[in-house]
Amino acid sequence: MITLIQQCDGVTSVQANPLTGSVLILFSVDETRAEAILETLREAGQLGSSAASPTTSKGIGLVLNWLAKSAVETMLERAILALL
Repeated sequence: MITLIQQCDGVTSVQANPLTGSVLILFSVDETRAEAILETLREAGQLGSSAASPTTSKGIGLVLNWLAKSAVETMLERAILALL
């Protein structure tokens, strides 16, 4: 998911912090909009229709929760592989 966001036009940085449950997406407003990033996630099947409006706290919260979960899963996979 993070890789998908990083590939969006105008996105310069994506950082997920599973401890705080926050995700920071830096992008150029001259090159893209938050709605375009969410649409990319929807088209990839990574975002449900309940997050239709990125201007609502519910929609943004769903994205942030999903990204935090994805980051935690990735870190756990890496930790397990490191132990093998």
